[in-house]
Amino acid sequence: MVDRLKHLFAGSAVEQTYLTRDRARQVAERYQSRPVQSFGYATVEDYCDSIDHLPEITGRQGDLKDVQRPWAVKALIGLLPPGSTFLEIGAGLPDAAQVLTECGYNVIAVDPYEGAGNGPTEYERYRKLFPRVDIRKQLFDETLQLAKPVDAVYSISVLEHIHDLEPVFRAIRKVLKPGGISLHCIDVVVKGAGDDYHMGAARSLLRLQGEADSHAWDRLHEQANADVETYFLGPSGHQLWRSTTPYREFPFRRVLSLQTWSKFE
Repeated sequence: MVDRLKHLFAGSAVEQTYLTRDRARQVAERYQSRPVQSFGYATVEDYCDSIDHLPEITGRQGDLKDVQRPWAVKALIGLLPPGSTFLEIGAGLPDAAQVLTECGYNVIAVDPYEGAGNGPTEYERYRKLFPRVDIRKQLFDETLQLAKPVDAVYSISVLEHIHDLEPVFRAIRKVLKPGGISLHCIDVVVKGAGDDYHMGAARSLLRLQGEADSHAWDRLHEQANADVETYFLGPSGHQLWRSTTPYREFPFRRVLSLQTWSKFE
């Protein structure tokens, strides 16, 4: 997978595809109309299902995106029919968006591509590599103009980096159709440096997603800690996060993926 990722940035930029027509049909048939939990955490079982049935975007980096990308794709296919239009917040390398277009969906990817937090800056190259995805170089906020509302807004490992989510959700409601889907995966540090902030971010996300029970996250966290199936960030993912920072300044943390969707009327 790492070699395939390097290949994207070598030589001339030609369209990057992940699924043949037969593979796209198989993926769509497997996940269409499958029930999707309104909120939960990533599991080893779901990761293994993705490795078996959607390996093209699974297990690439060694971080939580390895399980989040395929979960988002499978969940959106399960919730909405082909032909629906999605918007991805902070897409970066839009490989999940590309897979969704190959399965018959329309996807708008919104990202400033300014390199913040070691994020991507390869806007022009991504436009050439992923011509089926409508890539917009801008921040996702209430100034975003779309020709028509979308059926779903989703994000993958983005919202935990935004300290005030209220404006983000105002923008989500602005661009969504009535009855549209808001779907997000976030990294949550549940033990270690930064856990107070991350636990608060998890509660805020569920509240803004419409979860009325203020203790929902606390119960989910307790369940995840006791569940052998919980997919936590591993040592290789931690190494990727800390990069060249001395270990004593960035010790290992326990991190899971909170995954949630809600219908906004």
